[in-house]
Amino acid sequence: MCRDNGGGIIYEVGKVSEKDFPSSRLRSNGSVKIPFKKYAGKDDLFYLDAIYSELKSGNPSVAQYTVKIIRAADNKVMGEFISFSRVGQTFPVPFPVPSTSCEGDFESADKFVKKIINVKE
Repeated sequence: MCRDNGGGIIYEVGKVSEKDFPSSRLRSNGSVKIPFKKYAGKDDLFYLDAIYSELKSGNPSVAQYTVKIIRAADNKVMGEFISFSRVGQTFPVPFPVPSTSCEGDFESADKFVKKIINVKE
């Protein structure tokens, strides 16, 4: 699932200046911290919108997570990142139930944000 349907889609690349972001939103690696919509303030140029979809309930369960990067000025979706997770076993086991997700989701998502939002000095 991860390889076939997961990953990122870029619709538009935004080029912005460091001065456009509060210093609290800039990371040392050059990426930008983007808040979720409910935490975004009036000074935030972008926000995240997350959608959780349960594809299969029960044991095991499978879920899809879609995170959209949205430009606040016009609510345009700049890109979206899709990930999957699986929790449980197909047969009973006498130990804690494992969970798995697409490898490197957070690292990939951070790199994905950097591809969409280019911060220039």
